[in-house]
Amino acid sequence: MPSFELGESIPADTAHAVSVSLPTWKANVGYEEGETSVISKMASGYPRFFIHKTILAFANDIVRQHGRLGQTAILLRMIPKSERQLRSGERYLALFCEFPGNPLLACPDLQRIRQLANEFDFFVVIDETIGTFANINVLQFADIVVSSLTKIFSGDCNVMGGCAILNPTSIHYTTLKAAMESGFEDTYWPEDVVFLERNSRDFLSRVGRINSNSEAICEILRAHPLGTNFTLTCPYVLIAHYQELEWAAKFGAETTLIRVSVGLEETEALLKVFEEALHAASAVSSSILYEE
Repeated sequence: MPSFELGESIPADTAHAVSVSLPTWKANVGYEEGETSVISKMASGYPRFFIHKTILAFANDIVRQHGRLGQTAILLRMIPKSERQLRSGERYLALFCEFPGNPLLACPDLQRIRQLANEFDFFVVIDETIGTFANINVLQFADIVVSSLTKIFSGDCNVMGGCAILNPTSIHYTTLKAAMESGFEDTYWPEDVVFLERNSRDFLSRVGRINSNSEAICEILRAHPLGTNFTLTCPYVLIAHYQELEWAAKFGAETTLIRVSVGLEETEALLKVFEEALHAASAVSSSILYEE
C-alpha cells in the first residue's frame, strides 16, 4: 500500500486533488488548530475544510455572499417529533436528509417522510451520495435527489461536481423544473466535464468491487473488539466537527470515530492492512489499560 508524507496530495502530484495526507492524529489536530507547521505543508485538501491556495484571495467574498444571519434551518432528530410539530400547526418548506447518513450510516424512514410530505405539502430532498444510485433507489420518495459526483462517481479524486435530479412523478415537478430552468447558469469548467465523464465510465463496475471489499472489511471489524477508488480513512468527527465535538457526541458521533471509504484495491491486501491496524490499536489499548 502506498504511503504519503504530511500535506501531500492524494493522488500524489495532483494539483486539484481533493484529498490530502494527514498521516497522524497529531497532524489532524494540528490542522484543526490551524498550526502553521501543518497548514503550510498542505498542497491541497477537501474544499469543505480547506481553501485552495489559488482561490484563497476570494475567501472574504465567499463569506460575504453566502453567509446567513439568524436561523434558516432546524435540525430534526426523530420523525415522530417532527410529525407532532406538523400536526400542531408548524410548517416546513422542505425536509433535507441523507440516505444513508454520514458518517453513522443511519437511515431515516423515507416512506413515512414521503407520506408526511404529501399530507403537509413540503419538498423532500434526499442526498444519496453514500449509497449511490447503483445500490439504492431513493428517487421514488423524493422531489429532488442530490448527489456528490466528486466521490465515488468520479473516483479519481481530481475533479469536483454535483447533481440534482428532479422526480418527474412529483406533484412539484413542474414548479421545480421551471425554477431550475429560470435560474440555471452553466458555469462548469469544460475540462472538468471531460475529466468527470472519463472518470465515471466504469462507475457501476467499481461500485460492485467496492461493495465486495466493504463486505470483507465489515466481517473483520464485526469480529474485532475495536468514497474514492482507493481506500481512505480519516478521523471524520475530529475533522468535520472540531469546534462542536460534544454536540456531535450527543448524536453518537464520538470524537474517536474513524471513517473508512473503501476502494478498489485487492481484497486480500486490504484485509492485511486492516488486520495490522487493528492489532496495533489493540496493543495500544492494552498498554493504556495496563498503565492505568
